[in-house]
Amino acid sequence: MKKLILPLLLLVAFGMLAAVESDPSEIVGYVKYPCVTGWNFNALPMDQGYTVISEVAGDYPAGNFTAVNYFDSALQSWAQSDFYDMGDPAFNFWDPDFSVGNGTPLWA
Repeated sequence: MKKLILPLLLLVAFGMLAAVESDPSEIVGYVKYPCVTGWNFNALPMDQGYTVISEVAGDYPAGNFTAVNYFDSALQSWAQSDFYDMGDPAFNFWDPDFSVGNGTPLWA
């Protein structure tokens, strides 16, 4: 009887140790994409509150890039949005100023 109980206790103890879950992390995550000279491939992994590409580009220094490509899933290809600098920040614009959301792949 003792020979049967000891292996069962060890099995139960090991099962309890394997089922322990860690405490949830307080840090959800932080991702920083530096833009360097040349093409940079990025995505919007978390909800940043952006709705259009002009808002995303507005968070980068002026003149950092003049075109952004985005993946159009309907066409299954990349489409490009160009920045037009009219000399006055009030008149600068992106054409087309496409919609962005969580997970939108950007190539700038």
